[in-house]
Amino acid sequence: MNAGPSFSALEPHLRAFTPAHAALTRLLDGVHRGGESDDWQLQLARTPVAASAPITLSIQSAQCHAELIIDGAHYPALHAIARETDRPRRLALGNLWLAPVLQALEDAGLSDAQLTNLRRLKADAVDTAGPVLPLQIASAVHTCRCDIRALNWQGLPPAPPAADPDTILHRFSGLALPGRLRVASRRCRRDTLDRLAPGDILLGWNDATYRPATDEGTVCLAWGDARQPHLTATAHYKDGIVTTLDLPPLTDDDDAFQDDFATAPRMPAGNSADSSVPLEQLEVPVHLELAVMGMPLSELAALQPQHVLTLPVKIRDATVRLVCHGQTLGHGQLVAVGEQLGLQIASIGKHHAER
Repeated sequence: MNAGPSFSALEPHLRAFTPAHAALTRLLDGVHRGGESDDWQLQLARTPVAASAPITLSIQSAQCHAELIIDGAHYPALHAIARETDRPRRLALGNLWLAPVLQALEDAGLSDAQLTNLRRLKADAVDTAGPVLPLQIASAVHTCRCDIRALNWQGLPPAPPAADPDTILHRFSGLALPGRLRVASRRCRRDTLDRLAPGDILLGWNDATYRPATDEGTVCLAWGDARQPHLTATAHYKDGIVTTLDLPPLTDDDDAFQDDFATAPRMPAGNSADSSVPLEQLEVPVHLELAVMGMPLSELAALQPQHVLTLPVKIRDATVRLVCHGQTLGHGQLVAVGEQLGLQIASIGKHHAER
């Protein structure tokens, strides 16, 4: 008899961290620092230290207090310092030996870091039951392994340092962001959208400059998630060729390329926000869009006005998406009705066509 799948607890198989540990990990990524290759930097380690001659260190900074374990067997000088019986002398020598480590902590955002205690432990005296954050403090030629056993923040943890743009671009230069081209935008009543069916032509794109007859007009390009800061460009389009005209800074609410999620539904004329309005009468922003080539970050970073892009298909031959708040309502082809631009519906979402 098949009793079905069996399940076991996942927790024993996962590495455990405290919330304080998790906050510290946000400060560790070297992508936020553009220092030289021989700078000491904090990094996560995969496994805790198996110390045969453990040394415990207490480090105090302006933001937190941390208790660390280091294996003195790998660092004879530090092990000898820990044997010093004169406490002030022991701490002075320890701070001197740990200067690169303390500097790495300061570079990560923990200001005024200094050693406040240093002592040897017996190997069996190290508590292995609680959560531990294994770290390494490394330069190009040296690595210092340690475990953070206890960590107490004295307030809110510091924000990660600002990312270094050159380092970010180098690391993610090949990452391609999907692109989209917006031909036109308008507002449309909900009940109008609900009545759309295949074969219908949706007009009212009054601000559009694109004309199917000449396959030419002003369009907007965007790369990235419309709900987050994304790169936009106003461009001139002609016969499958796009020439960028203007590249505003990264934006999530740009007049030339409105963020769907920043555009609120509009009340019908004659109604105030306090009056009851049937949902079908609300006007929502809709757009005519088509997916275009994704571009890697390295190329997007080099994008300038008068940059020329070639689309894989002409707009008048492409299947265009009817989009509302990031959702594709339907597909169709662009048509000309006199001097007006229209979208002839080829397919429409089921929940719209049934009404």
